[in-house]
Amino acid sequence: MTRVKSAIAWGNSTDSELCILFGKMNPGTAFPAHTHPDPRITTVLAGTMYYGIGEQFDRAELRPYPVGTVVYTPAGTPHFMWTAGDESMMQETEVGPTGLSFVAGAESGQ
Repeated sequence: MTRVKSAIAWGNSTDSELCILFGKMNPGTAFPAHTHPDPRITTVLAGTMYYGIGEQFDRAELRPYPVGTVVYTPAGTPHFMWTAGDESMMQETEVGPTGLSFVAGAESGQ
């Protein structure tokens, strides 16, 4: 079972343009520490997204972000996410070309 899914809603993540994607995390999913080369604006659309900043997944650093919350992540900032008992859905706004790089040695925390 895929625990994290995403789909581009508008734009192209490989071009120098604005791109909007929707993401879904199944309940109990831990997404390991990673970075993006561009800043991100994430809006929580469903459930509660738990979000932390750091180079390793650390539940003590997670903060809850409920529906309607907007989170800004500067370019190059290592961060991680988790969902508890409910599915989380997010809209993410980014500027291409973009990507995702997992932090070396990052563990999911699951």
